[in-house]
Amino acid sequence: MHHRNRITLLQIIFPLKALLGRLSVFLMVLAAILVIFLSRTNPNLTSAIRAKITDITVPVQNSLSLPLDFFSNLRQEVTDITSVYKENRKLKKENASLKKTQEISLVLANENQSLRKLLNFTAEPGIKYITGRIAGESAGPYIRSAFFTEGEKAGIRKGLIVINEDGVVGRIMEVGTNTSRVLLITDINSRIPVVTGEANELAIAVGNNGPLLQLLYLPEGSKIKIGEEVYTSGDGQFFPPGLLIGYIESINDKSVIVRPAVDWGRLVYVSVVDYGAAVAPVK
Repeated sequence: MHHRNRITLLQIIFPLKALLGRLSVFLMVLAAILVIFLSRTNPNLTSAIRAKITDITVPVQNSLSLPLDFFSNLRQEVTDITSVYKENRKLKKENASLKKTQEISLVLANENQSLRKLLNFTAEPGIKYITGRIAGESAGPYIRSAFFTEGEKAGIRKGLIVINEDGVVGRIMEVGTNTSRVLLITDINSRIPVVTGEANELAIAVGNNGPLLQLLYLPEGSKIKIGEEVYTSGDGQFFPPGLLIGYIESINDKSVIVRPAVDWGRLVYVSVVDYGAAVAPVK
């Protein structure tokens, strides 16, 4: 509404100014003729009249120019504010785009680092590695698993061990033509024979569908310490010995808790390992 009123007022004032300009020219011409006529008859009177005319016309012209200058400046300020607003919106979009690009770059950098570590892993003779991606996880009250992007076509079989650059991830539990499902070591059905690194004590690492593991069947008077590494022991022939499971996180009278070596929040690339006759096949 204010914008419409401002435009209407400008539409009235600008033509008025033009009209007054033409009228002023006419009056000035008329006055000039009168002054020329009077200057020949009475020079002093001519000078006095010219001064009076100037005293009258200059304030009038100045008064008329004030509102025009005000609205002209106002229009320029509105134009400047609009330009600043548009520029601000443009900069916000560019900033959001740059943040998104930075986030994508960080994700790709982390994935690239993970993949490089896997590719630089030295394979033992007679052991086959199939590297791929974890495409997502499935968590519920009775199962904790993840989906692997390779299946039977790539040589994946049920029971093969899944690792990444940090440690043991789990085992293949279901195999499709092009994908497979991994039972994670934190699943409630996961039972892994393990041995502690320093105390060299045997136990069973059990999942609970959470982020951590629990050690069961430790010997009485156990001497394990917080921070001690936990490895697969090779008992039962489901896992070969020496694979890193995690680290002792807490010890109390009721339980010993192990934090997995694998960072579940950054789990992207993994390798499915075929140890051949070193482990028992799963039927």
